[in-house]
Amino acid sequence: MQALTRGRSRGTTTAVASASVVICAALGACATDTAAPAYSTSPPTATDEAVAARGSIVSTSTDTEFDPNDFPDGTVAATFVYNSISGVTGESTKVTGALFVPGDPAPAEGHHVVAYAHGTVGITPGCAPTEASELAGDAGAVSFLLQQGYAVVYTDYQGLSSSVDSPPHPYLEPRTAGFNVIDSVRGARNLDPSLSTRWVAAGTSQGGHAAWAANEYNDLYGDGLELLGTAVLAPALDVSPVVASRTYTLLSSWPTTSSAYAMRPCDGLGMNTPRSQYLCSFASSLWSSTTASAPPPSAARRKYCR
Repeated sequence: MQALTRGRSRGTTTAVASASVVICAALGACATDTAAPAYSTSPPTATDEAVAARGSIVSTSTDTEFDPNDFPDGTVAATFVYNSISGVTGESTKVTGALFVPGDPAPAEGHHVVAYAHGTVGITPGCAPTEASELAGDAGAVSFLLQQGYAVVYTDYQGLSSSVDSPPHPYLEPRTAGFNVIDSVRGARNLDPSLSTRWVAAGTSQGGHAAWAANEYNDLYGDGLELLGTAVLAPALDVSPVVASRTYTLLSSWPTTSSAYAMRPCDGLGMNTPRSQYLCSFASSLWSSTTASAPPPSAARRKYCR
């Protein structure tokens, strides 16, 4: 890793688990002849190889899109691809992220790590914040944490990168989100072994959900690391009001991209079930109008990403 240079350069609680489940149930409920498919609240079985690979580095680069002017002097930054595990199927997956390390000398025990989980940016490949210079608006938050002396690791979550093949992004599926956050810390320490094992998870909105999930699944999944706590703002934990507000009316008033966000968990939960069995005709038409084609990354960011 190398310091960024100045100037422009190229470069499991019920609440957590309910987010995807309730959305899928709500969408399924608008069909009169079928029931929504079940989402298992039990963690999937992963192979020994997948478990051993968690956080291992697939590739890394210091040739990034980040603007050095957005970060403190001397900041060392790199993007990387790391291995994680799908919280739905237990399969090994590739996830992208970035690591930012302060330029100041590290304390004896190494820089403590903040795993920063981003909010909703989109649901398709090409929406990964690390593929844009401003980190989808999070550069300021990352810079603030760097100024406090923390190393910051930033995950894109499964399915949002245009540079790796992975299963679809399971929007608001808690285990995948939590695993991706925890494994980003493992990846950061593989990139920079001087980093401390002590870390904190933080995030807002979808990122608050992901950081909360990392806390909930830490005892199950966070071996070898020391999670000190979690700070979340406006986490998307309980979406039962979506159901209570009459799904059809709500979806028909939403922008089509928001509707697609709500439908995407059902498609990304590994259910080998035709969409027609859990989307009514209205919801299905919204899905088709927003996600039927797979545009190139630049177009995807314009059309589907925040």
